[in-house]
Amino acid sequence: MVLCAIITRVSDGLALTASTDLDLNKELKDSRLYVKALSKKVATLPDRCSIHLGNLWLHFIASLGVCFMVLCEDRYPTVLAFCFLDEIQREFIVSYDRKKIDSVVRPYAFIEFDNFMQKARQKYLNTGSLTTKVNLSDMTTEIKLRPPHRLTLAELGISNANGIETTSNRYRPKPLSQHSLSPMNWLAFLSFLLNILCGLLNLGRAVIITLYGEISLDDTPESPVKYIMVFFLAAVLCSYQSYLQVVFTKRKTLKGLAACAALIYCNAYLTTHRYRYIEAFIFNCVVSIFAVWQIRTRGMLQKAPDYNV
Repeated sequence: MVLCAIITRVSDGLALTASTDLDLNKELKDSRLYVKALSKKVATLPDRCSIHLGNLWLHFIASLGVCFMVLCEDRYPTVLAFCFLDEIQREFIVSYDRKKIDSVVRPYAFIEFDNFMQKARQKYLNTGSLTTKVNLSDMTTEIKLRPPHRLTLAELGISNANGIETTSNRYRPKPLSQHSLSPMNWLAFLSFLLNILCGLLNLGRAVIITLYGEISLDDTPESPVKYIMVFFLAAVLCSYQSYLQVVFTKRKTLKGLAACAALIYCNAYLTTHRYRYIEAFIFNCVVSIFAVWQIRTRGMLQKAPDYNV
């Protein structure tokens, strides 16, 4: 019987659609690794191929920049498998033009086509009744005249069937960390830069006071040591908020709020003692609050579903 179907783009192996309602046993899961390996090499192979994978057969045809693959049980007739592929190929090419196929960038952009593949798959489950539904004579003649190329594991770059877990690792995508943050938008990037700027300004002010003995804005002679420490602490807090924006940590929002509260206190202390203008106080507070908002709203990167492929 037909187990599942996968459609990929020949140029880069991008999966366009696939069967989604599968009860995956270990053998079928292992076969998916061969599918991924094959999708990377379709451009260098004949346009019609078959490969024997233990108790399964993997058949495919490539046409107009698209590869149509099907996994079948060992005893399933080859002619029926290629009739199935021919049927979904004709429907897919009619449904999606070449420009649209070439323009997609995300996997499974045409997953809605699985509805048609499932209907076709149901039709091909009962081989006894197919003779009244499918014209087998043309496909039988074509396969006799031009039989599919028999692929070997070596042609896929896999040394042996039992070594699939180790020899085909290069075809596996890099696993997505469960703690990966979503990409920064322009607001998050702006907040990050403003935080870095505030941190550098605070650090620079601490260095200037240390080197040149700068005193407060009202020229009141006073030991500047404690103000140097406050400026330095403000620089550290700004850097910490920037860190929270780019690195996942547990309770990041709470940590961001704590850093914001400490920054507001530091800036209020410096403003009260005439080491900071009121405009600078407002600017630093707004940047810190903005950073908390970005820390709070930047979510986790969701792993793209593989649709059992």
